[in-house]
Amino acid sequence: MAQVGTCIACEVPNVRIATATAECACLVCEPCAERFIQDGVCGICGTALSADDLDEETDDEAAPPP
Repeated sequence: MAQVGTCIACEVPNVRIATATAECACLVCEPCAERFIQDGVCGICGTALSADDLDEETDDEAAPPP
């Protein structure tokens, strides 16, 4: 589930952050997560990543609370 905070990769504050995949617990913004997926490795902890492991949000999770 996404939350608002500071990306630990690029250090941008007040952005939506989430884990890129189930294997990696690093909380990063979407641009950093996409870059890590393309590289195949987390730029923070070094966990190997693959597109098959993406932690996809459902429409319910992506929508802000009423």
